[in-house]
Amino acid sequence: MKRTIVLLLLVTVFCRYLHAYSVTVGTNTVNLASPMIVTNNPSTENLWYTKSNSIKINTTVTITADTSPNPPGSYTFQWNANIGSITGTGNVVTYTAPASKGIAAINVTIKSGSNTVYTSTSSLLVYKSIFIIKNDDYQYRSYYPSSNYVDPDWKTYTDYMESTRCKTNVGMITQSVGSANTAWKNYVNQMKNTGYVSFYFHGYAHEDFATFSSTGQLALFQASDDLVYNHLGWHYDGFGAPYNHNNSSTTWCMNQMPHMKFWFFYDMVNSPPAFNGVNFSHAGTRIDCETGGFQINFSTGFLPQYSTKGNRDLNVMQIHPLYWYNDYSNPAGGHRNDLVEWDKVIGHLRAQGDTVISAMDYYNMAATVGFVPYEQANPDTSPPSDIAAVYDGTTAGSDINTTNSSTQLSANWTASSDAQSGITGYKYAIGTAAGATDAAGWTTIGSVTSVTRTGLSLTNGTMYYFSVKAINGDGRGN
Repeated sequence: MKRTIVLLLLVTVFCRYLHAYSVTVGTNTVNLASPMIVTNNPSTENLWYTKSNSIKINTTVTITADTSPNPPGSYTFQWNANIGSITGTGNVVTYTAPASKGIAAINVTIKSGSNTVYTSTSSLLVYKSIFIIKNDDYQYRSYYPSSNYVDPDWKTYTDYMESTRCKTNVGMITQSVGSANTAWKNYVNQMKNTGYVSFYFHGYAHEDFATFSSTGQLALFQASDDLVYNHLGWHYDGFGAPYNHNNSSTTWCMNQMPHMKFWFFYDMVNSPPAFNGVNFSHAGTRIDCETGGFQINFSTGFLPQYSTKGNRDLNVMQIHPLYWYNDYSNPAGGHRNDLVEWDKVIGHLRAQGDTVISAMDYYNMAATVGFVPYEQANPDTSPPSDIAAVYDGTTAGSDINTTNSSTQLSANWTASSDAQSGITGYKYAIGTAAGATDAAGWTTIGSVTSVTRTGLSLTNGTMYYFSVKAINGDGRGN
């Protein structure tokens, strides 16, 4: 679908300087009086919402700077973007997103003669696929006094997500909050305050909502929200039903709760609901990485799903860290390798250039013009350090001048660093000039400092250049 970014500019009647009237990204206007149905198959839905503050890699969008409200005159327009490319001149241009994710800052400077009369920058989230991580069944555990009643499996998981700067959404079973001790409450708020762990309503006592009347469901919603607010100081901002069971009455309840902004998964009812928020589709967005017993398995659980669904605009992964039996928890049940397998899943998403954000990030991107989420809660606004040297060949720190192969080239380089978010990987390209890509386009690899590229078509007697960029935890390159 071709979309348009329109920058509307307004001038006051007392001067000839242009002022921003409004900035609209995309052709679709968000109307929160109507449901926002999030799915990946618009032909099967009677309501389809296109995110206006984002663009998929390698796609285009038309950008228009509208000066019609202003006095007649001869204006010139200077466009630029930090990533991707802009083609065209005048007030209508085409932006082409790059081949990898990032935050695109698109700037226009409008001049009247030699005078700059207006400048504005709009941001777009450039993504390959957006992933939202949904975790169920978090609660206070009275039988874990040695760990301040924090379930060790959950602590292993939430600590991991914070340490790897990866956002997650945790479904809380609310009843136990009333009996929780101060240490547990402090830990929950500590996790929430990191910006990497957010909590949604997952039942009062993990009941089947489809068996309750509308008034019965509303009582569960209200009692749970009151309990969380009174003991933890905040409101739930979303809902995911236990067993993913809900019915048409759930829609009515959701609309009675003003803080509810998203719903996992609305389509477990018979028809799309009229919920005034973001509705994540079970059929259209869910991707699994668990096998029997809620066990994480990268090779047999996640990869087959990713291979068929991973390129969709949006995927929601549902997991259950409560059953991981990692490290020191439940020794009678035996140790499992769930965290090891989960680390492979997160590593794969990052190596493939996918974007992981929270459900509220997605809601805000849908509902707020100009809002663009960062994957990191405290975004790294500076680039990685420069790579000091790139060497041809496979021997670290040693450079070769010639090769006998016409299909293969190797390179190694000094490591980059980033004090804020670390280095998550590198990109390289090969060409017949420094920075050129005519032999091999920019390719993302992991946190390694060497690569061998095969399958090339090299010309005898031609000089080739390896170019390498580092990527930090916020997706920025040097």
